[in-house]
Amino acid sequence: PREVFIVIHLDGQNRPLGYDVASVGCSDAALVIPKDVIRPLLYSGAEGCIVLHNHPSGKSAPSPEDIRTTRRLREVLDLCGLKLRDHIIIGDAEYTSLASEGLL
Repeated sequence: PREVFIVIHLDGQNRPLGYDVASVGCSDAALVIPKDVIRPLLYSGAEGCIVLHNHPSGKSAPSPEDIRTTRRLREVLDLCGLKLRDHIIIGDAEYTSLASEGLL
């Protein structure tokens, strides 16, 4: 019933190295602090990441805040030499890829 924001660590060939939970929120939001995303990526030696979170409402459409957070996170990751490959939002029986939607 709560939003969970997960970061999948990727190597230089976009293969998963591992993952971590960056934030656990409430029923309609999860606070994402860039340093909580970046620190584990740097320690793992990742080259990039995919981030994902769920929408307890069941709808996977990105909110304006999801889009703002994604763009801010991409900018910060770029400054650190890391690539944000996608942000996936998971609903009940659907998902939305912000990369596929052109929103990265």
